[in-house]
Amino acid sequence: MSEQELKEQLGDELCEFCPWRKGEIDHTFDSLCEGSYCDDAFDNFLDENEGYFDDEEYHCSECKYYWCYPHTTQMYCYKLGKRITARKKSCKHYQPNS
Repeated sequence: MSEQELKEQLGDELCEFCPWRKGEIDHTFDSLCEGSYCDDAFDNFLDENEGYFDDEEYHCSECKYYWCYPHTTQMYCYKLGKRITARKKSCKHYQPNS
């Protein structure tokens, strides 16, 4: 998966890692970033999630902490306490569903 595809898949979740939105970049209260800092947000996302990746290749849907919303295809992780997106590698909290 290319970086651009991953950015598109993350969508609005990438905004949580945006330096503009976090207040690291000065702006007025009524201004919009208009996607100017998405590359920085993506870099921050990769930096902050680096520890969740390991060498094993298990799919999150096989984990005991995984749950999928019944009316959508959104994935949720109880251990992380948030919605998740598909990953090439499982996170450090992965435990097989028994």
